[in-house]
Amino acid sequence: MVRLSSSFRAPHLGVFSFVVLLVQACGVLARPTQIRVDATSVSTRKWNTIDGKPTRLIAHRGERAFSLPEHTLPSYHMAVWEHADYIEPDLVLTKDGQLVLYHDLTIKSSSDVAEHPEFADRMRNGTFSDPNGSGGNVTITNDWFIHDFTLAELKTLKLKVVGGGPKETSMRTPFFDGLFTIPTFQEYLDLIHADASKLGRGIGIIPEIKHPEWHNAHYPSDPHHMEDALLAALEANGYLQRRGGKLKTTTRPLRGFVGVQSFEAEAAKYIRKRSDVYIVQLVYAGAEMLTPKGLNEVAKYATSLGLWKQLADADALKDVYIYGTKETLARELGAPLPAEVDKLIKKNGGLIAPADLSEEIKKRGLEQTPYTFYSSYELPRTKDTTMTPLQNRKHELAYFMALGIDGLFVENIAEAVAARDEFAYCLNHPDMRAAGEMCQGVVNIRSAQGKRQLEVMRLRLVNRY
Repeated sequence: MVRLSSSFRAPHLGVFSFVVLLVQACGVLARPTQIRVDATSVSTRKWNTIDGKPTRLIAHRGERAFSLPEHTLPSYHMAVWEHADYIEPDLVLTKDGQLVLYHDLTIKSSSDVAEHPEFADRMRNGTFSDPNGSGGNVTITNDWFIHDFTLAELKTLKLKVVGGGPKETSMRTPFFDGLFTIPTFQEYLDLIHADASKLGRGIGIIPEIKHPEWHNAHYPSDPHHMEDALLAALEANGYLQRRGGKLKTTTRPLRGFVGVQSFEAEAAKYIRKRSDVYIVQLVYAGAEMLTPKGLNEVAKYATSLGLWKQLADADALKDVYIYGTKETLARELGAPLPAEVDKLIKKNGGLIAPADLSEEIKKRGLEQTPYTFYSSYELPRTKDTTMTPLQNRKHELAYFMALGIDGLFVENIAEAVAARDEFAYCLNHPDMRAAGEMCQGVVNIRSAQGKRQLEVMRLRLVNRY
């Protein structure tokens, strides 16, 4: 087996060769009929979603399943090319106040900053609060914080692929390392608008505002500097228009759907007070939100609840998603939920009964946009070795579509589009529902038989993860 070294480069790759390489990497693109222009074209029958329309597919950090470094302009362009409904960028702030696209507050893991001696003295330690996203305070050691760099300085760095597991088995190889820089939010928007113009349709955007409390602390006289910067950018680019003292979403041609995500409720509430934009309240360690009072509060300002897909409380693994909140977070955080969180959960009425959570969310008018649904080419996440990763993913997507989940953050978008098409075909052809795993997922979630079928599907997922 020939291994690619981390120094491999492809500087002369033209646009056509670049696309051909990615097409070859994803066999599901072989049949053009699998690709749809948008979610509304894949089904004529009503889905179980809030609006009755097909589940939307959201490109997680662009398209990073095929070795493209995440949050780069080519990764976003690839996501458009694969017909994602919405494209997700993560937003952070530079030292000179520019919105740029990056997932973390530190940059060592996915850039070549360590190879720049001129920045060696900026490596430092730091601690920041992230109660909902990470479950408490996060301490970073021997790294470079993005806010210590100006935009011009960041542009001297090159990005590299992250994630995917051990090099011996990872499908994320360093083909494109060292080619791309950290883009600005405006560069991202310019790309989206250019692609929309070429396609003759709007392309949805759904930026996540990362760690606004930490960023805003650098602006003591402007406690919502980051949120205001985002709203100003959306207004300047025609997504929002000021009417009656509030920013309203527009219907400007070739401006698609716009939404905003945040783990921090205060930032989401601030944005709600000043605009009518679609808001996703993300949830990871904030288990208190999955209570009656918690959902009631979220429904006052958010449009959608974005849970990590394995969350939802469960004793004896009877949750509507996959595992239980307490069990999952204890495993991920390396400790039980903090006592203050448990106390808040009890104060808010206790965690909602597992089998009722999805419906309780819907009763409050909230949509659901869980994350993240990875490519079947990722390391197998299964206890059942007779099942291939692709079979696992099709079953997983069928389960969440059957639940009526409104949007899914996905990687390997073309694979997810093909799965959604198959689910839609089953929905439109009731006589086929006994044939194949996707068709078995087409159930009436409110009927006794449908609930039994969903439970069978869920238990199979528990065995496979």
